[in-house]
Amino acid sequence: MVTLYISLYKTDSTKRKNDFLLCLRENINNKLIDKIVVLNEGFDDPILHSPKIKLVSLSERPFFSSFYEYLEIDSINIIANNDIRFDGSLFYLKWLFLKKGDLLSLTRKEKNYQLLRKEEGDTQDAWIFKGRPDCLNQCDFYMGKLGCDGRLNYIFYKGGYRVLNPSRLISIFHEHTPPFSEHSESERIKGTYLFSKPIGFFLFHFNRILLYYTSRYRVNYFYAE
Repeated sequence: MVTLYISLYKTDSTKRKNDFLLCLRENINNKLIDKIVVLNEGFDDPILHSPKIKLVSLSERPFFSSFYEYLEIDSINIIANNDIRFDGSLFYLKWLFLKKGDLLSLTRKEKNYQLLRKEEGDTQDAWIFKGRPDCLNQCDFYMGKLGCDGRLNYIFYKGGYRVLNPSRLISIFHEHTPPFSEHSESERIKGTYLFSKPIGFFLFHFNRILLYYTSRYRVNYFYAE
C-alpha cells in the first residue's frame, strides 16, 4: 500500500489554488497511490470528497511532525509538498525494495523536465519511507521554509536512516504558476543540513549497501548553519 500525505490551506490566489488542484487531481488519478491523507487548514473544493482522500481538519499550519500520528504503520508513506504531482515512475518503488531505515528524499523536476539544482543536491520536495519513523517527531518546523528539506534529511540520518535521492528514477513534478513567492532568509530553518544528490537505480543500490555496512562511508555531504 502507498499512502500520500499533504497539507492544504485556504488561499485567495486563484492561480495558487489551481496549482494545488492540478496536483491533487493527478495524484488522485495515479493508480500507484492508494490513499491520500490531507491535513487541511481551510481549503475548500469538491475534490476533497474523493473516496481516495482522508481529510483531517486543522486550525493551524502543520509541522512535518504533525503527520506522525496519521502515518499508516504497514504502508509505504510519502510526505510531499502540496504543489508536487507524481507520475507512473512510482512503479519503480518496487524495484528499490524499500526497507525500514531507508528515506527516499526526492528532488523535483520543473516544467522543463530538468531536476532542480541537481549538482548541489540541496533541495527536495517529497520524502518516502516505510511505517512510522520516530525521528519525524523531532521535525517541529514548517514545510516550504528555506532549509526544511536539508534539516529533515539530517534528522533522519541522525536517527539511523539511509538518506538517498533516486530522483533519476522516480520523478516528481512541481506546479507553481508565477509570480513566485519570495522565501525569507529570516525564516530559514536553523541547524545542520544533509544534502543528497539525485542518483539512479544502480547507484541507489550500491550506495545503500555501503551505508548499511559502514557509517564511515558518506554518499552525501553536510552544511552547518
